[in-house]
Amino acid sequence: MQSGSDDLRKRAYINGQILTMDRIRPRAEAVLVSGKRIQWVGSRADMGSLLHRGVQVVDLEGRTMLPGFIHGSSHLMSLAYNNMFGNASPGPGGVCNSPKELVRELTRQIEQRGIKPGIWFVAMGYAPERYPLGQGPTLEELDEISRERPVCLVHASGQYGAFNSMGLAVAGIGRFTPDPFGGQIERSSGTRMPTGILRGRAFLQAVESIKLPSLKEALWGVKEAVRLFASQGITTLKEARTEAGEYALLHLASLLGILRLDVIFGPESSGAFGKPLSFSEGLCYRRHCRLGGCSGAWDECSCGEREATLLGDREPNMLFLVEQAVRNQAEGGPISQEKQRIFVEEALRAVTIHGAIQILEERKKGSISEGKLADLVILDGNPLTSPVEGLRDIHVLETIKEGKSIFRRLAGQDKEG
Repeated sequence: MQSGSDDLRKRAYINGQILTMDRIRPRAEAVLVSGKRIQWVGSRADMGSLLHRGVQVVDLEGRTMLPGFIHGSSHLMSLAYNNMFGNASPGPGGVCNSPKELVRELTRQIEQRGIKPGIWFVAMGYAPERYPLGQGPTLEELDEISRERPVCLVHASGQYGAFNSMGLAVAGIGRFTPDPFGGQIERSSGTRMPTGILRGRAFLQAVESIKLPSLKEALWGVKEAVRLFASQGITTLKEARTEAGEYALLHLASLLGILRLDVIFGPESSGAFGKPLSFSEGLCYRRHCRLGGCSGAWDECSCGEREATLLGDREPNMLFLVEQAVRNQAEGGPISQEKQRIFVEEALRAVTIHGAIQILEERKKGSISEGKLADLVILDGNPLTSPVEGLRDIHVLETIKEGKSIFRRLAGQDKEG
């Protein structure tokens, strides 16, 4: 199954399990895409008259088609940062499941990246609460990562970090450094020496001493993050809490054609970007990006917050989130009561049509319906007939944005469309 050349204006998808997420027509046998939009949805028998010359027929070979996934509380910039920096995440997003594994893995990453002495090494996704004893490394263990380079490990929440001795010194933090207002320098009870853990404002001030990546590196990080989202069938996402600098970077990425899926920016406040935002201004996409409501005015999607904790902002596996919603069970935690769970189809609606309603775009997204944008995802399994515990293992074979393939998995490897 391949969609073929993206230059063709019309495609007919047949012989698949098409889950439309449209309550009026929840299932279909065939879909006709014309340009950026869905022209027709119905039965294979009724499509005959539409299959004229110039229409490419795509045989889904029994695979499953759904509307493109909509992520209501994404972490695109976190993924971009992770592509630029190291990975301190525990499983499944990484391999740092204990202080010992953390030291070994980050030492390997420093050597692999060829980071020179004196240059900052920053790693994202640090989550010591998920270690067997629930405790992070000591300052001595952090120094084992590197004694010749300042090291900063950013917690998955983004609210605090761990620094080695050289990192503390470069940030100007020592025994007699006072806690800043709104921050805490964690100290040992006996000597009052910093333990390497900085929280709140203390962490943010220390981060200011880290040299930022070049613009070229930052754009590459965004491009890789977009590729990761596309590889999971996501065609629209709302970025949570976008800062002014991040907005400028993502806007530049859109102008350069790097944003191949729709991104909605959520500033911290209405004046965060230097001017008040109007309602109408936030509804128009320009090169796949638009401004949305302020983060404080949006209800955070629990799926997005759970994903940040479980995956360390590594790979936004939407079917993993669907599985968790159906089981109503946090990874490694107890199973919740049966009456508190939801059905698989309702969970799928949460990341398709209900996601479109949340961003006020249900008239053009969220279901496979005539007249809507051809935002589609093709899977190698049907979530409605697969075991619930195996939903996360269903693979995205192709992601289609406005009729154009932006991701395709071929012969066991990923390929951008």
